[in-house]
Amino acid sequence: MQNTLESPLPAQSLQEVLLYLQQLISFRLENPQGTMDDLSFLNHLPQESNLRALFEKKNLNPAEQLALILSLARATQPALFFPLTQASADPLKQNQIGGSIKTASFRFIPTLQTLVYVLAGEDMRQQQQYLRHFHPKHPLFLEDIIYLESTLDKDNKREDDPLYRELRLSYPYLRYFLGGDAPRLDEEPNFPATLSETALSFEDVVLPQNTRDELQDLIKYIRNRDRLFAKEGVEDRIKPSYVVVFTGMPGMGKTITAKTIGKSLGIPVYIVNLARVVSKYIGETEKNLEKIFDRFDKQNCILFFDEADALFGKRTEVKEAKDRYANQEVAYLLQKVESFQGLVILATNVHDLENTFDKAFQRRIRRLIEFPFPREAERLLLWEKALPRSFQYAEGLLPNLAANYQVNGASVNNIISDVLVEAVDQDTHLITLEMLEPFMRIDYKRRRVMFEVCNDKMAERDLKKRYGVQPKRGF
Repeated sequence: MQNTLESPLPAQSLQEVLLYLQQLISFRLENPQGTMDDLSFLNHLPQESNLRALFEKKNLNPAEQLALILSLARATQPALFFPLTQASADPLKQNQIGGSIKTASFRFIPTLQTLVYVLAGEDMRQQQQYLRHFHPKHPLFLEDIIYLESTLDKDNKREDDPLYRELRLSYPYLRYFLGGDAPRLDEEPNFPATLSETALSFEDVVLPQNTRDELQDLIKYIRNRDRLFAKEGVEDRIKPSYVVVFTGMPGMGKTITAKTIGKSLGIPVYIVNLARVVSKYIGETEKNLEKIFDRFDKQNCILFFDEADALFGKRTEVKEAKDRYANQEVAYLLQKVESFQGLVILATNVHDLENTFDKAFQRRIRRLIEFPFPREAERLLLWEKALPRSFQYAEGLLPNLAANYQVNGASVNNIISDVLVEAVDQDTHLITLEMLEPFMRIDYKRRRVMFEVCNDKMAERDLKKRYGVQPKRGF
């Protein structure tokens, strides 16, 4: 990841922003019923700062800007809140101002109530308006830009009322505002989705032409989505969710295709980690799914589920309590997919969607794109692209490999990775069949396929020669 300080928030500008916050706090303490004419921080920030860039990108209103600046002040200059600490010595005033005071350091920590007090003072009507606005699902909280942290009450019990929760700026955004790298959507520890990148391009992926043509339709949608929904009346007629299913046996290029599509369009691809999503505890799977869909909703990215049939499987007849909860998970997932405003790609090794995926989910699929086993022409390209330029195949080997050995893209990459080590050990740049064969046997054994010469016609007469076991109809 590139580490730059291209748009830092200079110390002078930071001081100017915090000085303005200090003025707002002083005004509020002196005028609890007064109205502030100007709350915007934009005039106190340089054009090139990351903080200003976020304000403008997310179109934050002055109240939302204040929430961020309060959180930034907590992290960079907590002494600024000393007037609030003094005012809080009055129990009546403390109930209005909110905040939590750390006894050991006498340090004031702003809470959501503090934000509302600075904004509205003692005006009950405005207080209610701001409380409705800063609900727990507000994007600032939902995207983990600002955390609402629980505090302890006087009886040392955790306080769950959002009003009394402390405002804390997340470290990725603190780093960003001070000139560091832009935050990623998956930076939260143990977040169940991970940014996935690749050095390959879409042109590097070897696929049959009909599959590539179908993918072009998907690429056109992603490229033109914003322009499409900007047209009058489109949102009323077209659902914002777009669900695509990639189906094919393992090793056919489903994951790398998703990554390279994202790369070609300049948008990130986040791969969902099922191990962090699915939980044996009742209700936890839904919470994990909600976290994913809430985080990525309306974001310009691709959300990729591998082995999606594990989540989107058919609902079953309820025979015991666990069946009912499993069905609830599927129903909840369908609801989130329906309302999700973004692109979801689901990959599965199962081709028979009719008997695998839930019926209600099948109706939500916009595209079903098959990734078939590569034929001779595709295998030739796979072997060509897999070998680095500093090595070469023995004369006549490449067409022999493509015509007579049933391997997929993942197999080719594994075999080449192994044989290159052998070539370096032998101090040669020439790859021969004798060098390849031991590693091809290893790959065939892994796939439970008999190692033998087999062209496409032979494999189509006996699919075990290609897959090892008879696949489900359609591959």
